[in-house]
Amino acid sequence: MSVFAALLGEVWSAAREDGGALLAEFAVPSDDAARAARALRLPQLPRVRRALREHVRDRARAQDVVGGKSCERAQSALARARDAVASSRDLDAVLALSEAIRFAESGSRDEALALGGRGRALLGLQQHEVALRDLRRAARLLEPLAKAPDAAKAPAADLLSSYLNVLLDTADCLQARGALAEADTVLRAAMAAVRDAADRLEASDKAAVVTSIMQRLKKIGGTQSAGLPSPPQPCAPLASSGLDALPRILAGAHPSLAAASAALEERVDARRGRHLVAAQNIPAGSAIIVERPYAWSLALEEMATHCLHCCAPVLAPLPCPRCSDFGSGRSLSPCHQVVFCGEDCRRSALAAYHRLECPLLRQLVAPRGGGDGGEDLTPMALLTFRIVVRAAGLGEASGVPTLPQEFVELHSAAADAAGDGDGDGGGGGKKKKRRNRGGGPRDGYGAVFAQLTHSESRTPADLLKRAVTAAYLSCCLEAALLAGHEDAEAVLPEAAAHPLTAALLRHLQSCSCNAYQVSEHRCGGPGGVRGAHGVELGGACYPTVSLVNHACHPNVARHSHGGVCVVRAARFIPKGAEVLDNYGPHFLELDTEERREALAKQYMFRCECEACVGDWPTLEGLDHLPQLQSNNSRGTKAKSRPQHQQQQQLQELSARLQRGVQGLLEGRTEEALQAALKYSSALQQLQQPGRPPSAEQVRADQVVSLCWSLIDKERKKERKKERKKERKKERKKERKKEIKKLRKKERKKERKKERKKERKKDNDDDNFYWFLDTWQNRLKK
Repeated sequence: MSVFAALLGEVWSAAREDGGALLAEFAVPSDDAARAARALRLPQLPRVRRALREHVRDRARAQDVVGGKSCERAQSALARARDAVASSRDLDAVLALSEAIRFAESGSRDEALALGGRGRALLGLQQHEVALRDLRRAARLLEPLAKAPDAAKAPAADLLSSYLNVLLDTADCLQARGALAEADTVLRAAMAAVRDAADRLEASDKAAVVTSIMQRLKKIGGTQSAGLPSPPQPCAPLASSGLDALPRILAGAHPSLAAASAALEERVDARRGRHLVAAQNIPAGSAIIVERPYAWSLALEEMATHCLHCCAPVLAPLPCPRCSDFGSGRSLSPCHQVVFCGEDCRRSALAAYHRLECPLLRQLVAPRGGGDGGEDLTPMALLTFRIVVRAAGLGEASGVPTLPQEFVELHSAAADAAGDGDGDGGGGGKKKKRRNRGGGPRDGYGAVFAQLTHSESRTPADLLKRAVTAAYLSCCLEAALLAGHEDAEAVLPEAAAHPLTAALLRHLQSCSCNAYQVSEHRCGGPGGVRGAHGVELGGACYPTVSLVNHACHPNVARHSHGGVCVVRAARFIPKGAEVLDNYGPHFLELDTEERREALAKQYMFRCECEACVGDWPTLEGLDHLPQLQSNNSRGTKAKSRPQHQQQQQLQELSARLQRGVQGLLEGRTEEALQAALKYSSALQQLQQPGRPPSAEQVRADQVVSLCWSLIDKERKKERKKERKKERKKERKKERKKEIKKLRKKERKKERKKERKKERKKDNDDDNFYWFLDTWQNRLKK
């Protein structure tokens, strides 16, 4: 049983035995600061603190445990990789070597060999960018080992051969990317390493390496002399997160909400709270919000396959290194359960949050299927932990932290008693409260703090469980911050513990109503589309996206690009209309009472959207097509057209959509998207105000949503092809310049030769006449 499950079980037992006194202390009249202070006085917490401290110490001492680094598992994975390479199974080799890298000690010989092997396998898969990253890191690790090897660890010749092979693979990778001068430099470094090796290489091995180097140098020299550009080409940044495929926001950025479109306007009223409306007509398909999260987290099951920082799927991951004990040099936490797509993400994650959570990750995240008994932590626990770590500036802190004064004031009892912030729980149950209480940017912590907690609507049991969870997370934070403290029984002072716990409690409540899932579409079958389905990767807090209220028939669609959330208009949104998202319950699947019950339970409001007020039927009860009419749904007079012409247009658009869907199955996503948008727009114009959409419009909208989930992957591939074409065009242009320069040089050389010949001829003539004059003068004498 986990530490948290044991704690919560003991608290529930105490609450049952005291006749309700403990529950009464967490009832509605109290505030979050008071609840947090009471939770920190629970008699079970000292045992929890000791257990967490012992867990951190055990992790620091662990060398060969599940969840830690393991030389044996790394070497076993290396052996499997060698078998895969021998069978020319490059992808299997990449997977095995990735496992070896995860389990190998950071900076060790095993990690270096695994990186070099994975770089070569990726080179075979034509993944030049990630291959180059692995090969460069392998070269950095192998160079000192190869030049000053420890014979007790590995034969000198093996390390040197591995180092030279990595340099040769690096040169091949650079040459494939057009960086000829850089490849030349790497090959000359390899030649220098061979010279410095002295007698550590067998004569035959040395001859083979030198021959290989000379062949590559000759090839590069021949390519350069043929006119290809010789300056080194800068390596394109890794685009594993897909951020280069993000759509442009309609009408540019909003002046005060940087993640939102200028086509939106923020409003506040007593019924809907803070919400967004269209400041202009918004065409279907327009991107109106593109937002990076304030904080986010991955599910435990996705941490080994997706970058912890950008949430992108990773083919060639970098593992978490052994987190140092904040400057003391003592190993704090071997961690192999998380991976990163590159050095930038790893560096950013360690600096921002992962350094603190790494030693306790298994205590902060529960598996989806449940743990080994008892109640598990809420999936929001790690997300809440990260929100508070970022807001309090604890990313690189150690020891007793000094909290920002503004953070302390926000989570004091006086501030908490002032009431909830401007929420965005959605629907019609919101109240007009304070605006951006936290100050600063409208999409910063002030906006996160302003989200509703709905404390007044929660039961005492719910508040007790969340307060206990907040106290537990506070103990986790304390254990990480005080890991290197001389006093093993040291605790955070009340001045730090109380506001941190109050903040954790606040966001455990607000995230349950305002956090969003991070997801991705996974494809299978012909064309990569048949069998496509969404998969939840984790959760995130988006301050701007959470301003969008709920409707059971939304007019926007949400999609994840790594950790970035993109909101698009699902259909035409007229000026002045509210922008509406769907929080889960949709009128197509559930009847009105079921939807209202689900929303009231999760989000604490009674939905009064158009579908609920009109009691729309589910999908089975919808009309196949809208009633044909001469006026469109926007209240303007349409061109007078007979109904048979409208019917004919719909039939043509429906047939085009059918062809588009077939094209979608074959990978032609853009074609399907355009067909679905046109069909949906035509149906929307015929729809009567207040009436539910037709079944055909629902079908078209579903195709549009699926296309948006897939289209950016296609566009990313297209942009990659375009960049390749551009590089090819640039090389061609450089080649022409080089040829022109060479010809100019040749002409200059020819002219120089001609002038030299002329001068020589003139000199010969002068010498001849001088000799003749001299001879004649002598004859005269």
